[in-house]
Amino acid sequence: MWIEILKKDLMKQKGINVILFLFITLSTIFLASSVNNIYLVTNGLNTYMEYANVSDVMVVFGGGAEREQFQEWIKSRSEITEYDCEELCEIKAEDITIKQADATSTLKTNGASLYLASIGSKYAKPLDNKGNELSLAPGEVAVTSWMMEKNALHIGDKIEVYISDKAYSYQIAIQSRDIMYGNEMSGMARFIFCKDDYNKMVSGSTNRKIEVYGYNTTNPKKTLDAMNQQEFKFLVNAFERSIYSLLYVFDMIVAALLIVVGFCLILISLMILKFSLSFTMEENYREVGVMKAIGMRNFSIRKIYLVKYFALVVTGAIVGFLISIPFGKGMMDSVSKNMVLGDSTNTAVINLVCSIVIILFVTGMCVVFTGKLKKISAIEAIRSGDSGERYQKRRGLCLYKRKYMGTISFLGLNDILCNTRRYLVLFFTFCISFVLITVPLNTLTTMESDEMASKFNLNPDAAIYLETVEEQGAAPYHNTKDLEHALRRIEKEMAAKGYTAQLSVGALCFIEYTINDVGDVIKPLSNYPIGKNGSFCEYQAGLAPKLSNEVAFSKKIMEENNLEIGDIVIVKIGGKEQKLIITGYYSDYMQLGKSARLNPAIDISDEILSGYWKATVEMETALTQQELASVLKKEFPQYNWVTAQEALDANIGSIKSTMQILQIPMTIMLCILIMLISLLMMKLFIVREKGQLAMLKSIGWRNKAIRLWLVMRMVWVVILSMIVAVPLSMLCNRFVLRNIFAIMGAELQIQVEPQKAYVLYPVILLVGIMFATYFATGSVKRISTNDMKIAE
Repeated sequence: MWIEILKKDLMKQKGINVILFLFITLSTIFLASSVNNIYLVTNGLNTYMEYANVSDVMVVFGGGAEREQFQEWIKSRSEITEYDCEELCEIKAEDITIKQADATSTLKTNGASLYLASIGSKYAKPLDNKGNELSLAPGEVAVTSWMMEKNALHIGDKIEVYISDKAYSYQIAIQSRDIMYGNEMSGMARFIFCKDDYNKMVSGSTNRKIEVYGYNTTNPKKTLDAMNQQEFKFLVNAFERSIYSLLYVFDMIVAALLIVVGFCLILISLMILKFSLSFTMEENYREVGVMKAIGMRNFSIRKIYLVKYFALVVTGAIVGFLISIPFGKGMMDSVSKNMVLGDSTNTAVINLVCSIVIILFVTGMCVVFTGKLKKISAIEAIRSGDSGERYQKRRGLCLYKRKYMGTISFLGLNDILCNTRRYLVLFFTFCISFVLITVPLNTLTTMESDEMASKFNLNPDAAIYLETVEEQGAAPYHNTKDLEHALRRIEKEMAAKGYTAQLSVGALCFIEYTINDVGDVIKPLSNYPIGKNGSFCEYQAGLAPKLSNEVAFSKKIMEENNLEIGDIVIVKIGGKEQKLIITGYYSDYMQLGKSARLNPAIDISDEILSGYWKATVEMETALTQQELASVLKKEFPQYNWVTAQEALDANIGSIKSTMQILQIPMTIMLCILIMLISLLMMKLFIVREKGQLAMLKSIGWRNKAIRLWLVMRMVWVVILSMIVAVPLSMLCNRFVLRNIFAIMGAELQIQVEPQKAYVLYPVILLVGIMFATYFATGSVKRISTNDMKIAE
């Protein structure tokens, strides 16, 4: 019996059942795959760190001058259980040439620091795609996945390394998974060789060599505090194990956004479900009355509806579950290239659990929605739900107050106001759909905005940027004097060819600050402006440091160390201590939101720089950054000219391209679904209002006028929903997107492109809805005056 009832019900309302099935399927796909992927990344990161044997603390020294002193200090610390040291040799991108079958090209690095290294390190070990330690024969090299993807490299291609006036050729044998150097967010990459090849290249080389220490300790904070008290001049940076998780946080943004999409689709599914149930019960009022009159209980009647929708929900969830597995794997491709995720064979259980939760939740809401049947008496049901009495005043518009409003437009708006509850489903569906379209759109707009560029200390108004300022063949610069000379040299080279330009750069180094009377020490990344660099930077409070005794810290450092504007800190530069006053604080993405900005008057020429930020080129030009970059690449091919957006993309990684790939398909999918919903809702309205439409025909209304009236009702619903959706979208920006971007360490104002977000996309949605609605009203032609019935 139940199967027969189910067949008849499913065939009777095919359209709305198909739409409900699609929404349940899509919400299961997005929700299950996204939750699964976030689980894989968070838990896979722990597995990855175990495979790579990440130590509790990593310490970087800019050379081996203090090797003995540091190792003696390590041995004196009882809380340090073990340690190891790895040597890396610095190399420039132009010293590495790609040799492929049909071409030779230079290496593209997006400004990342490059190092040569050998296999055999104990901590932060490079691995193959299965999580095994690398094994390389002489003449072979392992390259990180993002470097291979950026340069379109394949296994078997060759690279040529120029070092100490000699060229060494190696074949790419392995695409490595490198936890410390294998993610674009780290700004570093290393090429791994066997020990003999590495020693052959770097022995006698003048290239800078750094030493990376890893050690395990029972109390990382205590050890780091004690280490900061030592006067290690060549200590560049030190960080704890927890820093690795932040390198992969952008990989979870897409998954987080798709979870939001999944929840929104579930809400839309529930609203369609409620409307479908209400319409079905109203259509079957007489049958319900007869069943109650012959003694059937409420639950028995409710079961008839619950079986149908339970079957729909289960079918949709099963299909969604099956599709979510390959869909999730596709989403994880970009992440798995950089990580070793370990065993992911049992992760389908997570998809299954999410699917079951959706089934239980939606079925539970069906039980709630069918509760209306309890209130219906047998007499009311036989009279189609009407008691024949109405005491409240009917809402609506007054015609005499709207004399300048067209008849069609007036009737359309009046119908909505008189039957508000009937249009709530459409109203909320359009609202949520609009928000869903704007979420990825605003995310991309923010990633391409001046606001995002400034958070990475990039001036979007500069004429152009330089990735490196060294002369061809020269070693990377690690002091401010060399940097200043390089800037003046490039200015002269440009002037010789008719370009009047001013160059500036942000020199980066890790400087020690004593922040209180107790003697607590921090050593954040400090940005020292050479030239005009930094004048465009914004401050959340206070002012930029200008005098020789001023400094500014990021908001994160201020909050974590209970610092305030006006406090005095003691900085140690070149072995000398100096008092600095905090003049302000800011929020940016440098060093994951933990950095300092020095004043330009202080002298740090004795400090060893860890690097420098993109060199800014300021000059008068009518060309865009893209056009100027093309021109300067021809004039000065020895330098790598980049736009602010290219520099920004290099730091964001592949997340932007992933969002761009997803945006258009998601928008098209939502538009199609909304058009289908509009079409089916209008068909249901026409069925419900058949008698009223017949009456309009009997008094002389033509088909065209009736169809325009029905379309105008939908237009008004769209307009009213857009008015409400705009503030909803702003709330989503504030409490969802802003918090996602804040994970990386900076408070970011979500950027909106009004022409796209509030004009173009709503108009596209409106046109699609109007087209679907007008198509649905075609059935009006088949209504005749014989279909009239008594209506209030």
